[in-house]
Amino acid sequence: MKGFCKLLDVIYTVCLTAFVLSLIAMLLVQVVCLFIMNGPASVWIYDFIMPKAGVVAAVMVVAVVLLSYLRPNKKTND
Repeated sequence: MKGFCKLLDVIYTVCLTAFVLSLIAMLLVQVVCLFIMNGPASVWIYDFIMPKAGVVAAVMVVAVVLLSYLRPNKKTND
């Protein structure tokens, strides 16, 4: 079970990194497109990245939900 949790941790970390880096790249391209007044390129990069980012985010959510059920709850003394 711990091996599966570690695998889900790796999947989550890789997906989070890919998601954040792809959105940073999209933002930088859109800023450049704003300065050079190239609207079609801005729309193209948005249409290119957003479906892929949605899939990555969905995989990330599934991994987090599975991890929340598989990891034991830590009890704190409050």
